[in-house]
Amino acid sequence: MAESAMRIIFDVSRLVRRGHLPAPTGIDRVEHEYLDHLLAQGRYDVAFEAFVPPGQWVSLSRTAVLGLAQASRHRWGKGSAPGSLFATLRHFRPIRTAGWGRGAAPTLFLTVSHARAQATAQWRRRADRCGGKLCYFIHDLIPIEYPEYARAKDAEVNRARISSAAAMADGLLVNSDSTARSVTRFRGSHNIPPIATLPFGLTLREPGHRPTDLPERLRGRPYFLVLGTIEPRKNHLLLLKLWREMAHSSDGEAMPLLVLAGRRGWENDNILAMIDRSPALKDVLVELRTPSDAMLHRLMIDARALLAPSFAEGFDLPVAEALAYGCPVLASDIPAHHEVGGTAPLYLHPLDARGWTDAVQDFARPDSALRQRHLQATRAWRPAHWDDHFSRLTKFLEQL
Repeated sequence: MAESAMRIIFDVSRLVRRGHLPAPTGIDRVEHEYLDHLLAQGRYDVAFEAFVPPGQWVSLSRTAVLGLAQASRHRWGKGSAPGSLFATLRHFRPIRTAGWGRGAAPTLFLTVSHARAQATAQWRRRADRCGGKLCYFIHDLIPIEYPEYARAKDAEVNRARISSAAAMADGLLVNSDSTARSVTRFRGSHNIPPIATLPFGLTLREPGHRPTDLPERLRGRPYFLVLGTIEPRKNHLLLLKLWREMAHSSDGEAMPLLVLAGRRGWENDNILAMIDRSPALKDVLVELRTPSDAMLHRLMIDARALLAPSFAEGFDLPVAEALAYGCPVLASDIPAHHEVGGTAPLYLHPLDARGWTDAVQDFARPDSALRQRHLQATRAWRPAHWDDHFSRLTKFLEQL
């Protein structure tokens, strides 16, 4: 490693904070793709830090980060829960800032994990001391633009987080033009640092054999898949009402199933009441709270379609993953979905209950010509590639 090589300090706070959980979010997956890239390349001198209670950055060795990442992936693959988060504490080392003066090698602080304002401010001070730069990935501004879909406390936290990122970072990364426009609207006439739009790639793994933990009810019966945390923004309520109405008006045994794959989130009492207590949904609804990656891949391959009726998204990885596995998609007609899916999905307004009902009933038929057309469009769809993502990232970081 040449002495003049750029030094990248990468934020692994999310890995430390969430690595013990049995299933990942989209941001968790993105952080792991960045980890794989940084660990595999020889271009930069990479170090790893995490922001931990009561509010300080600590360093982790390369070996520790590798071990934590591998343990996380093992849990995701099994869809099972964990050991204790506190087992990671033995890996922490305090940051010694005494020697953080300006040096020959440029230093870049990089976070893709929604670092909070306090953490960003501390990194900014250290970057200033060493003549370094700070680069921040903004995945979305949904809690700010649509606070009605978030917990009440989240809007202010996220407003402070995005404000600090836009004010203190030397460069911003976003996943879509839609997110870039949101950042510009949020900042208004204030100065905005350079922004790089880097769509996410896909890492597709061979689904292999049918998972042994696949629910018996799904074997040999048509179903539609919804993937994501159960929260108001994802618009589960539309689909639950749709399935309830279909159940009331048809033979339950002939109906397709609705499969909800994802943990239970927040502000969702009315949604959960329908899931837990609606008699009409009892025989047509399957809830999978922590499905393994292998199960998710198989579910996508065998589904009549992935349903994505969200009111707002920054990117929506499940739409891209479903299309990549050859699964047709019914998606809400929002900018982020068009950026990800192009012409492959069937787009519907998120409040068009009649339209969603007609589309689901059509796609459920074995001889559906509409589904066949979208299957063909799905086969022609091409995902973004991580190689391109990281090539563009490298150019952007070096320009900073």
